[in-house]
Amino acid sequence: MVEKLIYENKEFSTKDHLYKKLPKGMQYSMFNFILELLEKEDKIMFDKDGSFFWTGQAGPKLQQSLKSATEY
Repeated sequence: MVEKLIYENKEFSTKDHLYKKLPKGMQYSMFNFILELLEKEDKIMFDKDGSFFWTGQAGPKLQQSLKSATEY
């Protein structure tokens, strides 16, 4: 459910913004755990300002490029 919502919207400015879009009843600790798993699977990436975006199942070259990209 969390993964699908991120995939459909592609980007969120904060975790709270995404959390408020989810159905009531999901515990915040479980929500954070799901985000950690998605990050470890390289499906999402977090920016320095706390925003995050969908990267999907990108190949290793794209993942490395995104991780080493500089912010303007």
